[in-house]
Amino acid sequence: MKRAQGIPVVAHVTDVKSLHLLADLGVTDFLHNPTDQPVTPELVSYAKSKKLTFAPTLANIESRWFYYEHPEILRMPMLQEALYPRGRQMLADAERKAQTLDAPDLAQRKARMRAQTYPFIKAMSDAGVRVVTGTDCGAEASQVTPFGHATHREIQMFVDAGMTPLAALRAATLDAARVLTRSDDPDYGSVRAGKAADLLLLDADPIVDINNTIRIGRVMRAGRWVP
Repeated sequence: MKRAQGIPVVAHVTDVKSLHLLADLGVTDFLHNPTDQPVTPELVSYAKSKKLTFAPTLANIESRWFYYEHPEILRMPMLQEALYPRGRQMLADAERKAQTLDAPDLAQRKARMRAQTYPFIKAMSDAGVRVVTGTDCGAEASQVTPFGHATHREIQMFVDAGMTPLAALRAATLDAARVLTRSDDPDYGSVRAGKAADLLLLDADPIVDINNTIRIGRVMRAGRWVP
């Protein structure tokens, strides 16, 4: 009904059966990816034929342990303001940190997350199926997922999964804008005359090292440099 009224529909999906059910009804954009079975050529072909888009939200999954492992990131300027108040409390909780990092199944959880997502991302991207960044922030389970940095982390993980740095950057810019606007030529997402001048000026080349996306020198918003 929502799609018939021109209202965009984005669905969560974690299994192949639900993906087929929703895609056959006309849903084209999905958060997460099927994890109940390995990605197959048939699934890739189906996704391509239906012109599907996936936002795996890897950084949200990983944030359950990642920021406890990397407290130096939490000291980055303004990062604390990018967290929910409860998220700040959770990340500052020494007992919770110890329970998370000392969990006997932590290594297995990390390996399982990569096994369930990285091959899917690589196969879909290589086939031309659109994979874009998305934080899935806002839910109770996302309290320790910081806005902003989670997108940078998602881009890094896309490269770890096998995407080229350029493709990973496009996943967070032009391709993401295409999904949000339902247009192949959105008003933002790429550098071109007439488009929104919302830009990051980096101090190092992210094509050489994707981790350079966080080396932000200046920010332009609507054509004006942010002080």
